[in-house]
Amino acid sequence: MRGFGSFHNVKIRHKLVLSFILVVFVPMLVIGPILAFELRQMALDNAIEQANTNVERVQKRTAEVLKVPSDISSHFLFDKRFATLVNTRYQSTYDVVHAYREYTSFDHYVRIYPEISGIRFYIANPTLMENGRIFQIDTHVENSFWYQSALEGRGKIGWYYLEDKTKNQSQLSLIRMVPFSEFQRHGVLVIAVNQDYLHWILDQESFLTMIVDENNTIVAINRPDWLGKNLGEIDGDINLYTETPGMKEGEVDGERSTIIVADLQPDGNANGVKVVSVFAIDEIVREANRISLMSFSVVLVGGIIVGVLIYNFSNLLSQRLLKLERHMRVVAAGNLETAIKIDGNDEIGILSKRFNTMVHNLKSLISEVKRSHEQKNQLQKKQNEIKLKMMASQIHPHFLFNVLESLRMKAHINGEREIASAIKSLGKLMRKKIEIQGGTVTLKDEMEMVRSYLEIQQFRHKERLRYELHMDQQAAVIRIPALVIQPLVENAVIHGIEKNEKGGRVKVQAQCVDGSLQIEVEDDGIGITSEKWKTIMESLDLEQPTDNHIGLHNVHSRLRLTYGGQSGLWIESSPGKGTIVRFIIPLKEGKSCSTS
Repeated sequence: MRGFGSFHNVKIRHKLVLSFILVVFVPMLVIGPILAFELRQMALDNAIEQANTNVERVQKRTAEVLKVPSDISSHFLFDKRFATLVNTRYQSTYDVVHAYREYTSFDHYVRIYPEISGIRFYIANPTLMENGRIFQIDTHVENSFWYQSALEGRGKIGWYYLEDKTKNQSQLSLIRMVPFSEFQRHGVLVIAVNQDYLHWILDQESFLTMIVDENNTIVAINRPDWLGKNLGEIDGDINLYTETPGMKEGEVDGERSTIIVADLQPDGNANGVKVVSVFAIDEIVREANRISLMSFSVVLVGGIIVGVLIYNFSNLLSQRLLKLERHMRVVAAGNLETAIKIDGNDEIGILSKRFNTMVHNLKSLISEVKRSHEQKNQLQKKQNEIKLKMMASQIHPHFLFNVLESLRMKAHINGEREIASAIKSLGKLMRKKIEIQGGTVTLKDEMEMVRSYLEIQQFRHKERLRYELHMDQQAAVIRIPALVIQPLVENAVIHGIEKNEKGGRVKVQAQCVDGSLQIEVEDDGIGITSEKWKTIMESLDLEQPTDNHIGLHNVHSRLRLTYGGQSGLWIESSPGKGTIVRFIIPLKEGKSCSTS
C-alpha cells in the first residue's frame, strides 16, 4: 500500500508515460530475451543434471571405498588375538618381536585391499616396540585433535585428513577408539585410505570435483594443486556454500559458479565427508549469453523508438488534465467564482462539467451551512434558557418531599398509621420517579416502585384491592428500562379492578425462562372484549398512540426499540375473567440471570 501511495504522488503525464511503457515496452523486453533465456537455461540445466549425476556416482564409489576400512576396523574391534597382542606386558624384546611375527593381520589387510594404504594403532603399553604399525601414545599424539575426537567418539568411526609420518604424506584416514574392557585399557586405530584410489575416481569426472572432510580440508581432487588446502584458502565463496548439502551459486577462483554439495556419512559414524562438484556458469552458457546480448540490443533500440513516441503522445493527452488541475488550485484557494471550459465529451470533458457543477453546489452548501449555523446558535440560546428554568424548578420536588415527610410525621404522632404509611409510599414513589433519568434500573428497584404504587392504591380501595409480587431472587440485579412494569400495574388497577364492583387481585411475576427475563402483570378484573383487544393490539404499533392507550404504547415502543420486535407487549384477556400483559427481555448471549 505504501508503494501505491507513492505512485499516486506522480504527475499524470509521467503516469501516462509509465503506463505506456508497461503496456508496450515491457512486453518487448520480455518477448525479446525469452528465447535466449530458454537456451541459456537449457544449457545450464543440462550442466546441473550432469553435475548431479557425477556427484551421485562419486558419492557411491567413495562410499564403497570407505566401507573397506570401516569393515576392517570392526574386525580389529572384536579380534581377541589383537587385544592380547597390544595389551600383554612383555618381559623381553624377543617376546615382542615373536608376537609381532605371529600376528600378520596388518600386512594381510593392506596387501589384499587396494582401497587402503596403511594401518596404525596407538596404545599406551611401554613394553611394546614401535614397528611402523603399532605406536606408543606420546604427548604429541595425546594432544592431537584426531586422538581427542576418537576418545570423544567412544568407539564411533571418524574421518580426518592426517599426516602419515611413515610415508611423509597426508591421507584421508579412519579414526576409531578400540576399547579393551578386559584389560581396562583402550587404543586408537588409524586406517589410511589409498589416495591414488580416490584420485582415480575423481579423474573420471569432467567438472571440478573434490572430497572434503568436516574441517573443509580437500582430501582428494581432480585438480592436484588444490590437494590438502582448506576451502577457506581458495579465492571465492566455496567455503561458505559447503556448510549444508544442496546446490548453490557463488564465486569460486574468480568465476561465478554452481556448487553442488552432497554429504557422505555412513551409518553409525561420528562424522563423514562431503562430495563437492563445481562448474563455471559462464563457460557453460557462453554461447547462450552471446545470443542474449544480441536480443537485448535489438529490444533496446526498439524500446528507445517506442519511448520517444509514447512521451510525445502523453504530452498531448495530459494538457487538458493540467488545465483542469490549474482551475482546481484556484477553487482550493477559495475562489468559487471560477468556471472551466474544456472541449470534448470524453472522460476529461465530462469531468470538467462535473467540476463546474460541484463548485456551484459547494457555493450553495456554504450558504446553507451559514444559515444552519445561525439557527443552531439561536437554538443553543433557547436551550440554555430552558436549562436555567429546569435548575430553578429542582427546588420544588425537594420542597414537596419535605411537606410530605411533615404530614407523615404528624399522622404518625396522631396515631393515623394507615395515612402515615400511604404518605410514606407516595414519597418513595415520587422520589424514585424523579431520580430516574430515562435510563435503566434494576428489577428490584422497579418492583419496589410497583410495591409503593400498590400500597397507595390499597389505601384507597381497602379490601377491594389485593396484590401479589413474585420475583426470582437471582434476577433482582438484572437492569431493565425504567418504568416498564409500573404503568402496566397502573393500567390493571384503573381499567381492571376499579371498574369491578367486587374489586380484585393484581399479580406481578418476574422469572427467568430459557435465557430471558419474563414479566407478567395479571388481574382478575372485568377483562377485555375481543373487539377491544384487537383495537388495543393494533394501536400498539401506531406511530402516534391513541388517547386511551398512551401508557401501553409508551412501554411497548420502548421495549421494541431497546430489545427488538420479540420484546413488545402481548395481551391475553377474556371478559369477566381478567387480563394478562406479558413481555420478555432477552439476556445477553452466554449470560444467565445470575451473571447478567
